[in-house]
Parts: sequence; structure tokens; C-alpha cells
Amino acid sequence: MDQLMDISLYIKSRPNIVLLGDDFVGKTSLIYRYINEETSGKCETLRGADLFTKELTINDILFSLKIWEWGHEGLFDTSTSSYRKINCCIFVFDVTYRKSFESLNFWRDKFFLRAEKNPNEFPVALVGTKIDLENEREVSKQEAEDWCKSFSIPYFECSAKDDINVQDVFEAMTAKLAMKCIPKEIRIRNNK
Repeated sequence: MDQLMDISLYIKSRPNIVLLGDDFVGKTSLIYRYINEETSGKCETLRGADLFTKELTINDILFSLKIWEWGHEGLFDTSTSSYRKINCCIFVFDVTYRKSFESLNFWRDKFFLRAEKNPNEFPVALVGTKIDLENEREVSKQEAEDWCKSFSIPYFECSAKDDINVQDVFEAMTAKLAMKCIPKEIRIRNNK
């Protein structure tokens, strides 16, 4: 009971997750599939950015996720203070479109410059979308994994259309955030 009392102090977390990448790489479809279990739906558009919400519980913490999608317009129109409020960044590219992979460094550099976050400590992942179009693939899984190794970040391949690995992306990143939400002394006490 004491453990539940301690954790209940940190039961609600409202992290901001942003998805960044070129237009038409499947960011919106990925989010819709995760939130609505379909690939189309409604969202709230705010000056070049779309905002979605979903609740999920991990490690006894209720997360009310705010999931943002910023395209090129959102990347530049969003204020620096908005960048600082982001708790996790997911870079997205289309495995069937090499240019979207080649622009990942642009997205990464712009985000960390504006967010003023330490890229070695900040929760980040890479997602390759549209793996249901394997015969049209222009970027190999190995190539994407090599890019991720250079930054020590996880890589996921997904298909929003076929609902492959979509849940895994958001749950893995939320689990990383869960470890940051519970103070170290509570984590140690609860693991005894």
C-alpha cells in the first residue's frame, strides 16, 4: 500500500511528444492509427502543427499524451518556448522515399538547436514508415539502423496501413518518459 501511495503522487503526467519529418512520410497516418486504430480522422490544427491526445498507463503512471505533428511550416512557426516544452521527439521518414531519409539530419539539427536540449540525454527515436510497400523500398533497414547507432537511438519500422509496430513506437517512448517521471528514490524503493 505504501508503494501505491508514493507512486500516486506522480500518477498523472502530460508529456509532449513531437513527430518531425518531411511532408507525406506518414506522420499523420501513424498518429491516427495509434490513437484511433485507423489511418484517418480529425485533429486540431494550430499554426502549422497538429495536436492529438491519448491516455495510456505505463508503470502505474497515467500518461495524458499530447502528440504534436510539425511539418516544415510548424518547425519554423513554432516558438522556441514550444520546443522547450517537448519531452520526446520521434523523427519520421518514408522507407520508399530516399530524400525523406536524407533530410533527417536537417530535422534533427533544427530541433535540437531550437529546443536547447542535450541530444545525448533527450528521448528520441527514428521511425521508418510504409514498410507495407517493401517492393518500393529505397532505404534499407540496415542503413536506418546505422544512422540510429551514430546517435544511440532506437529504430522502428512501421506500417500505419497494416498496423505494424505502431503501438510499439509510442509505448516504448512513453516507457522511457515513465522512468523520468518517477523520482529515483521512489524507483529504488519500489524495486526492492
